[in-house]
Amino acid sequence: MKYRNILVKSEGPVAVITLNRPDKLNSIDRDMLQSLSAAVDAVAKDKSCRAVIITGSGNKSFCTGADINYLSSLKTERDAARFVDKVHSVFDRIEGMGKPVIAAVNGYCLGGGCELAMACDIRIATPDSMFGQPEVKLGILPGGGGTYRLPALIGIGRAKEMILAGDTISADTAMKIGLVNRIVASGSVVKEAKSIALKMNQGSYNAVKNAKWAVNANTRLNNAIEKKGFLACFGHADRKEGISAFLEHRKPRFK
Repeated sequence: MKYRNILVKSEGPVAVITLNRPDKLNSIDRDMLQSLSAAVDAVAKDKSCRAVIITGSGNKSFCTGADINYLSSLKTERDAARFVDKVHSVFDRIEGMGKPVIAAVNGYCLGGGCELAMACDIRIATPDSMFGQPEVKLGILPGGGGTYRLPALIGIGRAKEMILAGDTISADTAMKIGLVNRIVASGSVVKEAKSIALKMNQGSYNAVKNAKWAVNANTRLNNAIEKKGFLACFGHADRKEGISAFLEHRKPRFK
């Protein structure tokens, strides 16, 4: 199957999905989101695939979240609702996939990119990787699971600090607070992720699948609250100002 801005490669029992917009720091536009959705469905149904790795093309960025030009093209609340629903749908299917999914983070992992990594079961990072949920600086809030997956991983206090301040943190800090499982040398992140995936493949596939389901079932929260907050921000003037300021390379003037 051919995808736009997505590469899918099978390496034995492991499928590697690569976000492939390196010139845009692997940010997510409509085509990439649609292709990622199709790729996730394909590897989920592939009986020969026992584990999945998601990574970004190049060595600068795993994913910097939604393409701001794409966000600025969403003119109505209905457009925004469709976008949020699609993101939640794709990320929820990654989280709920009946096989381990590992994020191999190589560089910037921001906004929706960080939320994509959090939808995975394990996160491996390079030393120069940076993590963050900077949405408030655009006049919006995380809309891909950040408001509930981040607190589940690092605790409510630390999650509020990251989300409300919108600052980025280093890979070292991310590992200390539990957002990252381990840090490996640049150029080795996919190799390390594959090693972990193969180790998981040594156990019972049925047991691994059900163990993942049990853990998720005990920690899953409702994304409807996040969607409501995102749409409340979408209709506010601060959202237009935040996105305009980003595209014009200036500081936003929020009310």
